Amino acid sequence: LYRGLFGTIIISALLGLLRIDTIQVGSFYDDAHYIVLAESLANGSGYRLINYPVSPPENAFPPGWSLILSPFVAFFPENYALLKAVPFAFWLLSIVLILRLYRHRIKDGWLKFLIVYIAIHPALVGISGTVMSESAYLFFSLSSLVVIARWQSEPDRWRWAVVGFALA
Repeated sequence: LYRGLFGTIIISALLGLLRIDTIQVGSFYDDAHYIVLAESLANGSGYRLINYPVSPPENAFPPGWSLILSPFVAFFPENYALLKAVPFAFWLLSIVLILRLYRHRIKDGWLKFLIVYIAIHPALVGISGTVMSESAYLFFSLSSLVVIARWQSEPDRWRWAVVGFALA
C-alpha cells in the first residue's frame, strides 16, 4: 500500500507541476493579501496591509498562513514560485495523512481508490499550486485528526491529545 502511495504522490506532483503556472499569483483576492501580509511581517512592519505608520493591524485575515509564508518572503524576496511550492508541499503531505487517517477504517481496495481519486482530483491539484491557505488548512486539519485518532487508540497517553488540539 505504501509503495503505491509513493507512485500516487509522484503522479499528483507531476499533475500539480503541470498546473502550477496556470494561475497567476495575485489573481485571487486572498493570495495577494497573504503575500503582502507576509512581506509586512518579514519587514517588521507588523500585521498590516498598507505601509503606513499608524495603520490598524489587519483583522480580516487570520495570521497563521502569513506567518508560515513570512520566512520564505524574508529569505527569498519576490520569489513567487517558491511561495507556490509551500502549499504544494502541504498538499503532497496531506495525501500521506489521508492514508494514515483511513488505513484502519477503509478496506485496502477502496482505500487505494480513494487515495488515487483524491490525489488526481483536478480541483485539489489545481488549488495546491496557488499561494492560498487551503492546502495548509487541509494539512493541519488532517494532522490533528491523525493525532487525535492516535490518542483514542492509546487513551492513557494524554500527550497525544495535547498535540492534536494544538495542531487543530
